[in-house]
Amino acid sequence: MPDWSTALFDDNPANVDLLSLSPVASAIAATVINPRLNPVAVGINSPWGGGKSTALLLVEAELAKTPTVLVVKVDPWEFVDSGDPRGTLISRVLDGLETSYAARVELLENERELHERAVATLTALGAKLNGLRRRISWSKVAQVALKSAITMTPNLVDLVDALTPSPESIESKPETAGMKDFRREFASIVAQLPAVERVVVLVDDLDRCLPNDVLGAFEAIKLFLSVEGMAFVIAADEAFIRESLRAALSRHGRGRFADRYTEKVIQLPFTLPLLTPTDAEAYVALLYTALDAQDDEMESIVAEAGARRALGNAPYVTASMAGEFPTIDTITRAASMLHGMSSETSSTPRQLKRFLNNFAVRSSLLAATRHSIREDVVMKM
Repeated sequence: MPDWSTALFDDNPANVDLLSLSPVASAIAATVINPRLNPVAVGINSPWGGGKSTALLLVEAELAKTPTVLVVKVDPWEFVDSGDPRGTLISRVLDGLETSYAARVELLENERELHERAVATLTALGAKLNGLRRRISWSKVAQVALKSAITMTPNLVDLVDALTPSPESIESKPETAGMKDFRREFASIVAQLPAVERVVVLVDDLDRCLPNDVLGAFEAIKLFLSVEGMAFVIAADEAFIRESLRAALSRHGRGRFADRYTEKVIQLPFTLPLLTPTDAEAYVALLYTALDAQDDEMESIVAEAGARRALGNAPYVTASMAGEFPTIDTITRAASMLHGMSSETSSTPRQLKRFLNNFAVRSSLLAATRHSIREDVVMKM
């Protein structure tokens, strides 16, 4: 039986689908590889702590089942202080593309002939990507992106004019010809990737970034990276993103276009549902069950809970789904904990974990002072 007074839960994305988000992940994965949507950007929307990162992991696992898909993961929050979010995001995508393809090559190691050809392709890919990296003139990209911020339509004529360097600089360093024809060359690289029909970029934690970084990331995706063969899955709190864009665009007197701006970039938004009281009760029961149950037992319990949820057969978690787990005590305590809990405390996984951690710490403190207080009283505290 789990010790509820000492159990603490981290805030990392879950490796096990305790929220039954697999159907959502499957739908998103099917969307981003649909040949009729090319290129495409999909949004995963929910408040902070609503399960977006977990959903992204599930999307990644679902895409791994399709061998013609290459997945690139990017977290703009990791380079929030770079000073150039547009250029850094583009660079990270190029790096991720090369790394992902290199991992694909390693899988062919036991097939000598295929491996040799794949290594040759990887070498050529690296050379082409290096050419793109040398083209990037970040200060000029920023200037052009700002001018294009409202329409979000890449005006290639203006792009070429603004980013074409002087004849003297071209003669001295031909490889630094700026971003001229960047989209065309990037599209050519993506189209020529052997046995790859779609490159999917998973973008997480964008809603943790500052307004200018959010704007820069959107500009990089729309103006430079959205070419045929590319797809983007952007996990973020949509309300926060719009506030950030409104703040960034207001400096140019265009804050009222923030809502239209997101629609220009994200063609299909998916909103994760908030937890109902029944969902929250099941989630708490699964969290505590996972403290003692083995991996294979949890896999069986999670699968059965998902099936019950799909049928609307509440409660979703019942006793002895896998041998002795979950225990009746766990089910009863989860129900008592959620009884009377406000939606502000139980509508997202993060809120529930914060509550459970506070409960554990307060219980430990009371135990240390030898006060005997009923568990339900501690919950109310």
